[in-house]
Amino acid sequence: MGKVLNTGLYLVYKHGKTPTFLWKVFKLSRLLVDYISMSLNISPNHPVARQITDDGIRVLPIFLDGVQVGRLTADGETTEFRYNRWAKENNLWISGAMRDMDAAYVGTHGDLPAFFSNLLPEGSRRDAVASSLEISPDDEFDLFEVLGGEVIGNTRTVSSKQRIIKSTVLPLYDPDSERLSFREMAASAASIDSPLFDAQSVPGVQSKVSRMAKIIANLGLTSSAQARILPLVIIKLQDPVRKRLVQNESFFMSLADRAGLKTSNYALLTDVEKADALLVERFDRRVVGEELQRIYMEDSCQLMGRHPRERYMGSYERVCDAVLGVVDKPEKAAEELYRTYLFSFGIGNGDLHAKNISVWRNPDSGEIELAPTYDVLCTYVHGDRTMALSVDGKKDGISFNTLLHLADRLGLSNEQIKRISNEVLRVVEAAPAEIDEIEWDNKKVIDYKKMAKQRGKEISGVIREVDTRLAGEHQPDLDVAAAPAIEPRGL
Repeated sequence: MGKVLNTGLYLVYKHGKTPTFLWKVFKLSRLLVDYISMSLNISPNHPVARQITDDGIRVLPIFLDGVQVGRLTADGETTEFRYNRWAKENNLWISGAMRDMDAAYVGTHGDLPAFFSNLLPEGSRRDAVASSLEISPDDEFDLFEVLGGEVIGNTRTVSSKQRIIKSTVLPLYDPDSERLSFREMAASAASIDSPLFDAQSVPGVQSKVSRMAKIIANLGLTSSAQARILPLVIIKLQDPVRKRLVQNESFFMSLADRAGLKTSNYALLTDVEKADALLVERFDRRVVGEELQRIYMEDSCQLMGRHPRERYMGSYERVCDAVLGVVDKPEKAAEELYRTYLFSFGIGNGDLHAKNISVWRNPDSGEIELAPTYDVLCTYVHGDRTMALSVDGKKDGISFNTLLHLADRLGLSNEQIKRISNEVLRVVEAAPAEIDEIEWDNKKVIDYKKMAKQRGKEISGVIREVDTRLAGEHQPDLDVAAAPAIEPRGL
């Protein structure tokens, strides 16, 4: 039987291998933290959960992997985060941009400090939740107070205002279910008064719902013949303006995998109203035994100390610097960063902004790495003809020289550049023959094929230029001094 998690959700999951003694000790410590957290949720007078000090300052405790590492405060004009003594003594930083343990990290004009601001939802989901709470969508402290119990990564807060959802696993996809409506699900998830209110905070502007979900083997998410429960998934709903957006993303996620990019598990779902949605497994959550493990993850906006509205500002080179400054194996990450940009360029993905490039701590290796690719789709056919971030100061007019300069700046060898470019080019060239899977209208198909052909030529140009470089490397140097002397002839 599963245990009650901090969010109040019940988790039923098959046991893995028998834990070691140390793991049992760790589990006991986590159970204690979970018990305290649950107590905080139901006890507004608990000293750690008390939200207003004697001088009127609102306070939220901030936890990292279940350990309190600081406080987020709001005085009406500014918000501020500071690490506590325990975090300082043990160097428990929550963000690559917040490794100065003595600094005060400040937000103004209703904003939280950048790291926390990037954890909140945006767009229609944010507006709907704010309306349900009867607060301003610009009051980020109030939003975080309610939604900060379950955010991306391994940082969270505990507040008496957070809902304890005592429902069991929501049967979002069940072949025996007679009714499943994404429209009704989204409306219920956004209403604080609904028993199905979604307490998860998933950043982004696309309509999303984060839920526990029952997924069966024939969806292709597991090799198991038995039904299993994913701890947390993101369900992306269809965009009413940009038609067939979830099919778009599903198709290009499959291409990303073929191009050598790490991706999450995903599947297309259809409801009773014949509406489609894309289900994506969250990689910042993992179930170990009966424990829900929160995994460190942060996007490049957080790494650079920028707010979500600044996601399109700056250059891809600056994002690369931020990522390479925190990962454990920069050489490997440099290859992945080049591959990511090259693939996005090749498929017309103009949404590769700073929030769509993240790092995480791989739970298998224990190392901080470039996170799996997400939000991969072609935006070119929807009128977005430029890249989200500049390279060599350019967002459009990207040539093979631009791509080559990026690879050189990342420190890749000619052999690495050629290998990656060839692998991506094969996928980019194959895509037009398969594009009918998305079922775009004829104009979009023509636009895509024209774009793919042109951008494929630029990637081919990278390969030709690298071949020229390699040929030059293998030419023998002429030693003039060693050449035979020619005897001058007299008149």
